[in-house]
Amino acid sequence: MKNTLVSIVNDDQFYQPDHVVCRTPEGNKTWQDLQESIAQWRSEIAACQGEYLVAYHNQGFQFLSILLAAWRQNKTVVIPSNLLASTLERLSRSYDHFFGQFPEPYLARREADPKADPKADPKADPKKSPANTKVTEARSALVIFTSGSTGEPDPIPKSFRQLDNEVATLEAMWGELLGDACISGTVSHHHLYGMLFRFLWPVVAGRLFVSEARDYLEELVADARASQRLVAVTSPAHLSRLPALDWPVLQEKLAALYSSGAPLSLEAASQVHKGLGKEVIEVYGSSETGAIAWRCQHSNAYWRPLPGVDVQLNAKGLLSIRSSYLPDDQPYQSQDLGELGDAGQFLLKGRADRIAKLGGKRISLTQIEKALLAHDWVKAIGVCIHPNNKDRVCAVAQLSTTGSESLIDIGAAAVNKRLRQRLADEVEAIAIPRYWRYVSSLPTDRQGKVTQDTLAPLFQDKRQLAILPEVLGDELLGSNQHRLQLQIPTELLYFEGHFPAEPVLPGVVQVHWAVHYAGERFLLAKHFSHMEAIKFHRIVLPGQQITLELSYSAETGKLTFAYSKDGRQLSGGRVVFSGE
Repeated sequence: MKNTLVSIVNDDQFYQPDHVVCRTPEGNKTWQDLQESIAQWRSEIAACQGEYLVAYHNQGFQFLSILLAAWRQNKTVVIPSNLLASTLERLSRSYDHFFGQFPEPYLARREADPKADPKADPKADPKKSPANTKVTEARSALVIFTSGSTGEPDPIPKSFRQLDNEVATLEAMWGELLGDACISGTVSHHHLYGMLFRFLWPVVAGRLFVSEARDYLEELVADARASQRLVAVTSPAHLSRLPALDWPVLQEKLAALYSSGAPLSLEAASQVHKGLGKEVIEVYGSSETGAIAWRCQHSNAYWRPLPGVDVQLNAKGLLSIRSSYLPDDQPYQSQDLGELGDAGQFLLKGRADRIAKLGGKRISLTQIEKALLAHDWVKAIGVCIHPNNKDRVCAVAQLSTTGSESLIDIGAAAVNKRLRQRLADEVEAIAIPRYWRYVSSLPTDRQGKVTQDTLAPLFQDKRQLAILPEVLGDELLGSNQHRLQLQIPTELLYFEGHFPAEPVLPGVVQVHWAVHYAGERFLLAKHFSHMEAIKFHRIVLPGQQITLELSYSAETGKLTFAYSKDGRQLSGGRVVFSGE
């Protein structure tokens, strides 16, 4: 029998009972374990009328069980990309049934659902259910979402034909390379890339997969140690900040390393190649199209279409795609600008304008970002629509060294004003951001993308969030020396957007605090000049008690600061001021 998702859904005996499907913290799960889990979910799903249900579960094994249980009941599964209150409220206006890890009010909806069949018996044998009919390729399988330009996600339906055709393409392309390797990854399985690469493709191909998404690359090393061979499914969000890994283990065990969701820098790709002796396989695609092309940019910067995918440019220079896993034989018109090379290869040249409608005007968010990136104070920028005031634009900026120095010297309000002035001749007044946040790195989702959902939380009501630590003690060491004991708040404004999985105090904030407390205690020279020998040795986390030592020389204009915890230095350096 041909391995397809359709055949696996229709045949609960597709694999032998002892066939190992995945690895969980509790141990390996077999095909028999999966069928038992499916039966439990089906007993609940059988009581729900209607075609659609919403599913979300962080554990891949349970999520797969819900999918297969729903499909065997001829349900279409709606998959939210996150559990934000706004996301759930939006979904609840269209769908009644929620399965998996949802807040209790949403799970309780189906218990009191007036549309439910009162005669339905949730304990009935699901194999005898009228809904237990065979699925076909044309049947709707999923509804996923992609970010709209104004933050309203667009639903994207996927049929079994589309999913099976894409899985078949991936297996034809890389099946021999992967062999019997175990699949693990850092990307969420609630997005198409993670769902396909981390477990739908492995399940169809009969490969073992790791149930939980990994938060850190170090966890992939542990997975490699536990496997004969390993495939890592990652994103630029992880590969662009490589920690010190156990490279020999990965060099020995790693069969392939995939990255998708956003562009990977050549620097990061080269660093991985240097450490592993293996190139990163980047996959370009979208929620609408699935995987389109691939490259190993350490060797070749051009993207190469996957088998059965045709890429052309339209008159505006935008990529036009045809493939067997689009809804029909019509080309999909992307918003990615491209440049064609030889043999169908192409380069990506950025995104076309993202359009938002504000005050009756069409505003290009991309144009705002491009204009701000032209300022030498800005290293990276993300622009979004305010989550509460839909007629206002917000900006989240990662500042350059010059910009960070300016933030310390003249303050946020003055930096805001300077950047707003940069936009005055570039965009209409309504498009100039009214709200600004400064972060050490732009917040991204598990796929490495900067989106409306990752930026908007930074602009929720911040009145209850602290911007300074609590001073527990202040010891005068000399005429111009102080030692402060500080308590880092757990609810601190600056933790937002800075590594959501593990909030870390940004370095620029540590310098800002040193200048702030020195300004209260010393008569500092008037103007910031520059910084010297700034070092960040260890991270500062929420809730920690730390020590800040300050020393100022009026003669040289130098403020020396050092943060420490339990005698171990966290960071330190010098800030130089000038009276001119």
